[in-house]
Amino acid sequence: MKKVLLVGSMASMLANFNKNNLEILLQLGCEVDVVANFSYEDSISTEKKRKFTDFLDENYISYYQVPFPRGIGNFKRNLKILSQLNRIFKEKSYDLIHTNSPLASVLVRVVAKKFKIPVLYTVHGFQFYQGAAKKDWLIFYSVERLLSTLTTAVITINQEDYMRAQRMGYRNVIYIPGVGINLSKFNNSLEQNSRNKDSKYIVTSVGELNNNKNQLCVLKAIKKSKIKDQLQYMICGVGENHEIYKDFIEKNNLENNVTLLGYREDIKDILSNSDAFVFPSFREGLSVSVMEAMACGKPVFASNIRGNVDLIDQGKGGELFDPNDSVMLSKLFDNVLPNSSLLSQYGIYNKKR
Repeated sequence: MKKVLLVGSMASMLANFNKNNLEILLQLGCEVDVVANFSYEDSISTEKKRKFTDFLDENYISYYQVPFPRGIGNFKRNLKILSQLNRIFKEKSYDLIHTNSPLASVLVRVVAKKFKIPVLYTVHGFQFYQGAAKKDWLIFYSVERLLSTLTTAVITINQEDYMRAQRMGYRNVIYIPGVGINLSKFNNSLEQNSRNKDSKYIVTSVGELNNNKNQLCVLKAIKKSKIKDQLQYMICGVGENHEIYKDFIEKNNLENNVTLLGYREDIKDILSNSDAFVFPSFREGLSVSVMEAMACGKPVFASNIRGNVDLIDQGKGGELFDPNDSVMLSKLFDNVLPNSSLLSQYGIYNKKR
């Protein structure tokens, strides 16, 4: 029986994007273990995390708590993680490791080299990308270029990463367009709401509340919009910026325009009752949230970045904008949202795509 280890820095990475992989490995008759940080309070609810660990227990999947940090962590902590990984790898003698997160993948590959274990690395968006800060290129690109020789195969999920990985020294570069979604869940979704002239335009975001997801850009755009009184922004998600956004909403008198919905399980229903989806991130791999909005037949306002441009065709399925330019987004809201015919065209195009 082959032994396979699945690694994600946070439990949410595995619960959200790798549960199907676990099921496939079990069907193939593999013995499967999981390594992740199960203690970190991240973007999934406590209940969803409990359901995930119940799934692991029910399928006799051993899971190890490893305190991977968000970001690059610090030298002392990373040394302790290397030591812990060394003990796990020595004890279990894995035939294959599949790793998913940037820092976790760095540490895993360093230890895997010692035990000569093949490593498959799925990149959910390199930390270096077109428009990234110079320090990100200096640090992350240099490290990844060095570790490319320790990677049996790398899986990329957008075209920019795929093209770049081919020039970085990996032995095998694979392109798979994202983790995908279950389209059957969205078959009965409404493509466009029937709305009366007095109702507001409902725009929705889904994602962790943090600087990268950049919901602040949308808040600023609404503040500047000429149709501000007709806009309702629904933000689904939890995260470290909750209080920052709450303060901004209160200080700018946007209480009647913005609702912080928190963590939600009913995303399909919320999307079905929305007029459009907005996704202002600075960095993405290939967004599941955008794919879900498209499957619901919704027009999408998305930042003009890697991953988003793989999904949204400008002027066909929505509008692309500079994530640093809230004025640009505000003008797009003003010009596009009142045009019901255009919204419908965008939504139909996305659902067919």
